[in-house]
Amino acid sequence: RDGFYQIASDGGFLEKPVSQRNIMLSPGERAEIIVDFSKYEKGTQLSLMSNKEAIMTFNVKGDGKDDTEVPSTLTNIERMSEAQATKIRSFELQGMGHMVSINGKKFDMNRIDETVRLGDTEIWEITNPGSMMHEMGHPFHIHGTQV
Repeated sequence: RDGFYQIASDGGFLEKPVSQRNIMLSPGERAEIIVDFSKYEKGTQLSLMSNKEAIMTFNVKGDGKDDTEVPSTLTNIERMSEAQATKIRSFELQGMGHMVSINGKKFDMNRIDETVRLGDTEIWEITNPGSMMHEMGHPFHIHGTQV
């Protein structure tokens, strides 16, 4: 079982490629990956698996020669200093499906509980203990925005 490189996620490029053998995605989450099919012989069949079920199959049709290489750096991500933070916010996520709450309030897409001023640096502490019948915590993402 060969791996692949993850090069980006929901928010854009990662700083450098990450060699992976598997990846867990939450519903709606995205990941961009590179798979080098040139190392497989014609006729090879590869499947993208979700748990034990094939959700996509790739059929290698030709003898591809590819001398391109995955770059060692994809982008430069400027590190922020914790000392720059103007505020620390804590969020606790509970539940799944239609029973999600944040800090004890039922999730409502039409309600705005927090506002961050443009240009501010904040630290967000996310607690996601998993609850009810689910061992997995609720996936965390900010609705209505793209970084």
